[in-house]
Amino acid sequence: MISTYQYGSGYNGYALAASRDRKLIDANVSQLEYFKKIVLEHEGQIKIRIEEPFLTIYADDESLLLNIADPEKAAVTEFHRPSGAAAVAALNRGECIVKTATEYTHKVVFKELAIGAESKASIYNYLTGLGDIVKMTKGCERNLRENRFWFTSSYFYTKDESILTFLNLIAPGVVAGIYKLTVL
Repeated sequence: MISTYQYGSGYNGYALAASRDRKLIDANVSQLEYFKKIVLEHEGQIKIRIEEPFLTIYADDESLLLNIADPEKAAVTEFHRPSGAAAVAALNRGECIVKTATEYTHKVVFKELAIGAESKASIYNYLTGLGDIVKMTKGCERNLRENRFWFTSSYFYTKDESILTFLNLIAPGVVAGIYKLTVL
């Protein structure tokens, strides 16, 4: 379950990332203190993800999320929950729920890590050589083609999960996970 809060242009993390010396002009201190308190009070019950300007809170308990969101309900932009028992079962099995069926059966996610240009080129050549067995996202293709030592997390789709064996021979540990795509 997800509850997403949007801070707007004055979100503090953005100001901190822009410059160490920059002051937090638009900081909503009471909101920051509230979420700091929430994180401390519900340690182990919630997970936090920050993608500026959003703060996403994940929990297994819907009522907990509703209670957390109540004082800040004006800032809530989205609230998601599984659509039913089948969705809950699929999520508990670690599957990705998709809206429409495609010819691809799995989503493969790469780790964010430092990787050599030779390994990236080998992965790129291997995946492109597989033809229509894989479908790389534009971001994944760009990450593999760019000459940077840092490889940001990206993903592609495949019809054959056994290709991971060779991927792990090229660059051991480069795959963060593989997820079955389930249509509901």
